[in-house]
Amino acid sequence: MTKSENNQKADGGQYIATLRDLYDALGKVGLPSSQRAELRSAIRRLDHLVGHGLMDLPADLPLLMARLNQVTPATAGMTPGSLANLRSRVRRAFRCFNDRVFSVRRIAPSSEWRLLLDTVGPKLRLGLTRFARFATLKQCQPVNVDDTLADQFQDYLAEAGLVTKPRAMLLDLVRNWNRVATKFPCLGLRELSAPAGKRKPYWAAQSLWPEQLVKDIDAFLVYLAEPPIFAKAKQPALSASTVAQYRVSLTTVLSARVAQGAPIASFTSLKALATAENTRRALEFLHERRGNRVTRDFSTIAARCQKAADWCGATTSELAAFDALLGSITMHTEELPTMTPKNARLLDRLDEQRFRDLLVTLPLRLMAKARSNKSARLALCDARCAVVIELLLTCSMRRGNLATLKLDENIKRIRNQNGDVWVIEFGSHHVKNKIDLRYELPPESGDLLKEYLRDWRPLITSTPNSWLFPNSAGGPMDMKLISSSIATKAKAELGVPITAHQFRHLAASMFVMENPEKIGVASDHLGHKSVDTTRRFYVRNQQRNATRLYQEKLGLDRKRALERSPTKSLRRKLKRRAPDDGDLL
Repeated sequence: MTKSENNQKADGGQYIATLRDLYDALGKVGLPSSQRAELRSAIRRLDHLVGHGLMDLPADLPLLMARLNQVTPATAGMTPGSLANLRSRVRRAFRCFNDRVFSVRRIAPSSEWRLLLDTVGPKLRLGLTRFARFATLKQCQPVNVDDTLADQFQDYLAEAGLVTKPRAMLLDLVRNWNRVATKFPCLGLRELSAPAGKRKPYWAAQSLWPEQLVKDIDAFLVYLAEPPIFAKAKQPALSASTVAQYRVSLTTVLSARVAQGAPIASFTSLKALATAENTRRALEFLHERRGNRVTRDFSTIAARCQKAADWCGATTSELAAFDALLGSITMHTEELPTMTPKNARLLDRLDEQRFRDLLVTLPLRLMAKARSNKSARLALCDARCAVVIELLLTCSMRRGNLATLKLDENIKRIRNQNGDVWVIEFGSHHVKNKIDLRYELPPESGDLLKEYLRDWRPLITSTPNSWLFPNSAGGPMDMKLISSSIATKAKAELGVPITAHQFRHLAASMFVMENPEKIGVASDHLGHKSVDTTRRFYVRNQQRNATRLYQEKLGLDRKRALERSPTKSLRRKLKRRAPDDGDLL
């Protein structure tokens, strides 16, 4: 969207481009002084919550409201009513200058577009209304819509920040548009082309594989899941998920070789596929496909192919070729990752004291809401999420273990003279790193668990079961549903969704941030085999702590220097603050 298209002026007024323009214009609007002050205060507060404190955000109401809707009363330090009033005042401030602030939402579709929207019905109309307004702005009629206009629509969505996934919105638009073009040929619409994928798919369908290759892979996977007792080398049974990953690795190698031009019929058996040469060439294909990067999974794929080759009876020289390939991969592999950008941004929130306070008290607040909620279904969800988050914060267990908690098996109540103590235990065969885990819950955590077991768990199902988090049928609740539920609660209370595994990240990071010298304690608590794993993921850049200590020392030196100042007037001048105009943080 170009500025020339939107830079209209009304009544000789100046075009409003930023929040500061809006703030200044509100000072001259024809309203009582108290109302002007109220609206200007709302704009300052809006900038404080979603901006940079410089009033430099674009005066785009949909964009600003989308950001403001992500702010919860807790994170804003406001009551729900006050936050709702803020939203209302922001909208009113924009309404004062309807003809000077641009918004696509105010554009009425042309008569041709209204005819199309009335024809397609309510379901398809919902997915095309925004595009109809955009096309009207571009003075493009439905019969002239083409791929170029669709691409411009995607660019507009991305630049305006109206949606988080512009490409997904474009895909929905193309699907809806093509349905309309097919269903209503009388409209004379041209079908749109779906946007090209990021990468061309290369996966080889199993229906095309040689029959013997399928049989060999199935037999190899059975061997991994149920190794014979007297195998030539000690072979522990692998979990179902790990066995499935072996299948993916072998399929990757086969698909990559076929994509390179090798005939799929040439891979008549697993022995013909799992060779060092095929693995090397498949990894070359993946290396080019991934932007000339050697990622960590290259070693995993090669090692699994080597194991398959060994099962097929490969010669010593062939296995040595795999060893050489693995050594070469190690030399070129990228450094081990720490956090994904998404998780890193979440951990940065720990620098805010208010966020930390809201995080550690979240289970208590959710349980309090459950007690007062009039809806039995919502109250039960609040209570269950409170216990889940409490266990994640205090025990930092993995989500797989959390979903399989059973009463009298993993959870035990020990009675002593000081009261009940709740203990959670996992045998090594139930833990990812094959390490025995035991957690003794603090008293307040035990109280939450006891209240959940007494008042809330019986409401879930009448079917006898021992699961801590059962579903309505009496089986274990799906971990994806649990993680999705607590992410929704976290979004409502903290302003950001937090999954089960991210709670593990946050709990560990909070401890290490306050106790960097006790990294070993965090490692043992998390159940890591190596303290290096904990250090790589949870020890943050010490530059932050060093800068904080340096600034504290500088502030102390400054305070002492002021105290040694010979005159009080000089101390007052040095300590005098810059005037606060209410616009800057």
